[in-house]
Amino acid sequence: PFEHASFLMGLESLCIIVYQDPEFASALFAKIGTTLAGIAQHLVQQDTLGAYRFGDDLGFKTATMFSPSMLREYVFPWQKRVVQVVHTAGRRFVLHSCGQLEMVMDDLIDDVGIDGKHSFEDATLPVTEAKERWGSKIAILGGIDVDFLCRSTPHAIKEYTKRVVEQCAQGGGYAAGSGNTIASYVPVENYLAMVEAVNELNGRTG
Repeated sequence: PFEHASFLMGLESLCIIVYQDPEFASALFAKIGTTLAGIAQHLVQQDTLGAYRFGDDLGFKTATMFSPSMLREYVFPWQKRVVQVVHTAGRRFVLHSCGQLEMVMDDLIDDVGIDGKHSFEDATLPVTEAKERWGSKIAILGGIDVDFLCRSTPHAIKEYTKRVVEQCAQGGGYAAGSGNTIASYVPVENYLAMVEAVNELNGRTG
């Protein structure tokens, strides 16, 4: 809901409109949220759907882009509506959301009801800390820092990946992977080093 609203209006205009015309802001988010819930209603009927995932980037390096109170008013109720559709169909819901979300993680887990969270970076919150704090409540996905994947050597990436996975794997509920999308500028050999490290930990080769 947040991403679609910010794409439609531009982030600056959206931030202004919630103060100047909150009735319009509510109508905007309601239209978007209703649409997303309707899409989910159709998709969860597909037999091949294992888990429902969508992206809604809520933060940047140091905070959320909307205040927590505005997220609770305009965004989380519609995320929750989608999650309820997914759960009613007996499926799991995974949220991809970038940025510093510590102030609203309890909302996402306890109110919205997400089952898993993806997108972690060392500059905001290392995945090892996220696993320690919330791993008993939700699945923690990825977290091998993309900046590290870009800038480091294959050897350093293998060692880093093994440290992260060994720590996060304790107690279950963790899936190894990158902290965010593998972009075109990530060196191929560095990406493969991450994959090889996970395979080695799992006793696989090739």
